[in-house]
Amino acid sequence: MRRTLRILLVDPDPETRKQTENGLSSMGFVVTGCPDEQQALGLCFSGAFDAVIIDVALLVAGEMRLTRRLREHVPYKSLPILGLTKPGAPEVAPGSGLDQVLSFQEDPRDLFHAVHRLRQQRGLLASTESSLQNRHRS
Repeated sequence: MRRTLRILLVDPDPETRKQTENGLSSMGFVVTGCPDEQQALGLCFSGAFDAVIIDVALLVAGEMRLTRRLREHVPYKSLPILGLTKPGAPEVAPGSGLDQVLSFQEDPRDLFHAVHRLRQQRGLLASTESSLQNRHRS
């Protein structure tokens, strides 16, 4: 039986968050969305996620506190943390704690593949996940 990957999506814009949630859900992820750093930390510390996707502007405004705190928490040391950037968003400096930054305007399949690629690189990808990934390559 295949285990569905759980994604935490942190984005203060409800419209963007909903659009991203819908795209990721259509790819087979279970997505939990939240609007801010404090709620994201509460969710992370009370449950397990397979990846975290964070709005870059929120991350930069919070001086990278969210990624620093997540990386300090053992279950999140090696899990994929991706930044989602919108036009005009500030750039993220090296050492941000993000594994990759993707544009909001990219196809949701790009997020899907990025999460799976990072999980595979870290040895976190189960064989059932890789068969799901192959299904969405087109």
